[in-house]
Amino acid sequence: MVIGTTLVLVYNARLLTNLFRGGGGRDAWLTPAMLGALTLALVALAIALRQSHDDLTQLLYMAAGLTALLFVLSVIGVQAQRFAPALKMAIAYPLAKRFRTGMTIAMFSLIIFSLTLISTLNANFAALFASADAQGGWDIHGTAIAEKPIVDLRQALQQNNAAFDPSKLLAVGRRSAEADAGPRRELRNAGENDQSWKRYQILQADDEYLRRNRIKLQATANGYSDQQAVWDAVAQTPGLAVISASAIRSSGFRDPQSFSATGLTTTQTKFDPVALEMRDPRTGKSGHVTIIGIVDTGVSDSAYSGMVLSAATFEPVFGTVPLPDYFIRLGPGLDAKTVAKQMRASLLTSGFQAESFSELLGKQQQLQLGFNYLLQGFMGLGLLVGIAALGVIAFRSVVERRQQIGMLRALGFQRSTVALSFLLESTFIAILGILAGVVGATLLARNIFHGGTFGVTGAQFFIPWQQVVIFVTAGYVFSLLMTIVPSRGAARIPIAEALRYE
Repeated sequence: MVIGTTLVLVYNARLLTNLFRGGGGRDAWLTPAMLGALTLALVALAIALRQSHDDLTQLLYMAAGLTALLFVLSVIGVQAQRFAPALKMAIAYPLAKRFRTGMTIAMFSLIIFSLTLISTLNANFAALFASADAQGGWDIHGTAIAEKPIVDLRQALQQNNAAFDPSKLLAVGRRSAEADAGPRRELRNAGENDQSWKRYQILQADDEYLRRNRIKLQATANGYSDQQAVWDAVAQTPGLAVISASAIRSSGFRDPQSFSATGLTTTQTKFDPVALEMRDPRTGKSGHVTIIGIVDTGVSDSAYSGMVLSAATFEPVFGTVPLPDYFIRLGPGLDAKTVAKQMRASLLTSGFQAESFSELLGKQQQLQLGFNYLLQGFMGLGLLVGIAALGVIAFRSVVERRQQIGMLRALGFQRSTVALSFLLESTFIAILGILAGVVGATLLARNIFHGGTFGVTGAQFFIPWQQVVIFVTAGYVFSLLMTIVPSRGAARIPIAEALRYE
């Protein structure tokens, strides 16, 4: 993407000189008028699509910003006559050295591209997994000692004089521990040529977990009116199940020994029920299960992971297991963090641990975000190196073009015009690289976010403008500072000395 964008820019940037016609009159204002009208049209279209296509709105605003920048430059070229020659020279000379200019643009573009891509994906996935849908309708996640699970949590809290009213717990679902699933449970697609068993996380849950959750489904099987009908069917009908979207993601991002369902995609919302076979390799027992729902990608693994079965479906194959994981939904007026702390205090002797889902999801994101910030820091160092290289190129241009500078001065160019010309050359290269990187990265980030690999459905894509503006501003300001000294040096060269042949 960076190479292609660079080639397009280098071989078409000369069209930008049409923005700086000068001379006044109606013809001179034609280009600014067209750019102004295009900017207003893009903004109006973005406002009109704001409710239904929020991700497209973000891209339209970005396009409007680019056309607004061109509009401002064209107005300057028409209104400020003394700037027009400097602006034209700032574009003409870099395009006379296409290879060097293209490599510099590509260097800027690649670094800004990477920074913007990582920041945009981080912001979108952080927002996705911190949303209410990510919690699956649960407020608190609790764990008990596997050998001594608490059968009735409300009663236990009542007996231990909890600081809140246990009757205000609207739902308390129980599930087997993830560590218990491990590699000891296997799945395979029924009726496929490949009959090898693959590892997969298969858990058991009680009736309250299955019926009272608010876990969003991105797809439901034909014959079920809504997602609640799917969950009710899983709870009351043996042999039915809902599976995590992780089972249908691209095989390129998974362990080849891990199960991957066939006949399902991340983009569908309705599908025919899919038959699977499950097995306990320790005992050799096997059974059939039918998938009637796919959990939404935005639901956290802490709320739902793998395939969760009712006792009637789970126990004939895998036997009886403890249910030490608790999923709790609170009534109005209760704070999840406060109640979780009070639960831990009341059930201290039972070894019960509780944590609000908001805190749990925040901790899960911290490690990933910290690693990504580290990568961004290293890329920022690369941006500084690129800016230094731009300064070196500016110094070299002054040496190479001493006679050109002398000729321009002899033709009547003022010192300020020469300095502005060199300053705008570096600005021209930096701005093209920065804008190309931002535009390309946001388009790719949107495609990744909604593409087949992740298949995020229903979530609104957005651009983290604050971070993007920081990258753009920092890149431009530092590149500008690196070229001020050589620009001033070019303006101070005496005409006679510049024109002297050696």
